[in-house]
Amino acid sequence: MFYVRNNMIYNILFLFNGWVVSFLYFLHPFFMELPTEIVNNETVILKTLPLSTWWPINIQKHYWIAYCWNVFDGTLGSSFVINSDILTFSLIVFALSQLKILSYRLRQFNYERKNIDNFRNCDAYFKETFLNLVKEHQKIIRYIDTFNQAMKYVMLFDFLQCSVQLATITLQLLVMEINAQNVFFVGEFMFTMIIRIVIYYFNANEVIFQSQALAMDLWQTNWYEQNAEVKKMMIFFMARAQRPLKFQIGPFGVMSLETFITILKATYSYMMLFINTSG
Repeated sequence: MFYVRNNMIYNILFLFNGWVVSFLYFLHPFFMELPTEIVNNETVILKTLPLSTWWPINIQKHYWIAYCWNVFDGTLGSSFVINSDILTFSLIVFALSQLKILSYRLRQFNYERKNIDNFRNCDAYFKETFLNLVKEHQKIIRYIDTFNQAMKYVMLFDFLQCSVQLATITLQLLVMEINAQNVFFVGEFMFTMIIRIVIYYFNANEVIFQSQALAMDLWQTNWYEQNAEVKKMMIFFMARAQRPLKFQIGPFGVMSLETFITILKATYSYMMLFINTSG
């Protein structure tokens, strides 16, 4: 399917860029200007690590041991973050794919009627078939409700930190020395962050759109030709489908392209606040 194929491409793109950012972060200490310290009237260059952590050993004497362990820790952390995001992408796309399948089956409902109109008990067949479609719709609703119950506060925290993180990354270009490695590292980090946010909020916005489109899909099937019982069921289905399915951000927001624009606006506001207060 279109969304599944696109999700695979987005996952590979995000995975690649996520590991590029991690690799650049591990190499960053070798390209930065190292601090110095006066010891016994001699200037000593202090080696730094990618991650600032406490060590029970002298990292200047055992630098490569500390560095390799630091890279190992960073690899585990990067793997957890990247794979968690990819899993969440897929959970959202799963709901979107199920909605597209249901949309297709609703549009095919009218063609099934033309094919079996001459059979006996066709009304009973259509009733059972449509009941199955209603059950599929209810399963999708329960799936999104379960996702929201488990993840809405996680997505709230993610929403709050996204704009701050984007602003912080952008501001690094204003305060750090401008050179090729710094620009490349910050640019790659920002590009990866934007990919991540676009995948989240574009797919979530598609769920809103596709869930509302179900009513129009059913409306175009000559539903008025059904018997009274099936017709009533279809009317109730169309009424329910007009209430969109949404992935929530905490108790007061939803994941949509409008929210994505809000994150970009907040990023700009944080940047301007920093520039005005520091200038």
